[in-house]
Amino acid sequence: MRFFGQGQRLTGTPQQLLDAVLRDQSSVARLDDEQVAPVLVMSIRSYGLSDDIRFMAAIRPVYRRFMEISAPELRLTHKNMVADKIQQGEFSINALIPFLVEESNPRVLASCMMDFVALAASEQDPLRGAREGIRMMQTVEPSDHRAAFFGGMFLLADRRINGILETERRSLAEDEMVEVVGMQVGARVQAPIVDFLLGWLEEANAAGLDVASGALAAALHKLGLQAQEDNEVVEMERILPLPTKGSELRKIKEWDCSEFARRIGPVLSRIEQAEQEPRLLPHVQKAWEIRTGP
Repeated sequence: MRFFGQGQRLTGTPQQLLDAVLRDQSSVARLDDEQVAPVLVMSIRSYGLSDDIRFMAAIRPVYRRFMEISAPELRLTHKNMVADKIQQGEFSINALIPFLVEESNPRVLASCMMDFVALAASEQDPLRGAREGIRMMQTVEPSDHRAAFFGGMFLLADRRINGILETERRSLAEDEMVEVVGMQVGARVQAPIVDFLLGWLEEANAAGLDVASGALAAALHKLGLQAQEDNEVVEMERILPLPTKGSELRKIKEWDCSEFARRIGPVLSRIEQAEQEPRLLPHVQKAWEIRTGP
């Protein structure tokens, strides 16, 4: 590899460039933009194969530089490639740590936490990844990653994982609650999501968290409309640890919308009766086509 004067670009193979960054982290500034991704891939690959912590010294500055020059969608693509390698047993789970430590985009962070929780599971302890995710959430710096970490675990829509999240949700600030609720995505209405939001809404109302209560009620309203359109609510469970092939989910139960509305109707009624102005629950009940009054 040739080195030029201070501030001049480095040249060489991705491995040679990685070696240069390992010797001197400041040399990241001397990489051309097109060199950054190959060096990042090489460093994460090396870490995923060896678990040698010294590679983190190179990964961290290279990843920061990568964030400066790449869109979140590209970083998601790289994360997905790493997750596939982990699922196939080629990389260790540690290959996801650089994304969790250095990423700043909430959507990428949440997606990475989803993968981490699923891929860190074991036959002996299917929820090991979820507990480790909670530990990360409690200690992460900067703290504004907390909502993304929580949201990633919540979006797995698995009742077992939600059981771990129920206690931890009380540690979230109101703005973090709103951020988590805003992450909701999914092609189908999932019963564990609905049940979790109902319990969270009841807690938020009791605590006088008006902004969070509004966000939670709006989410439940949207889910009710979607359930009516699809005429189904499902409960799925992750197969943990993830299989290397075949389906990653198993169906636990399925309801048509009217059946599920009858199931959650008493809970919504209880929340509605305790609700203060402005009253949002009648709109939620209407979205689920739950009749109220005489």
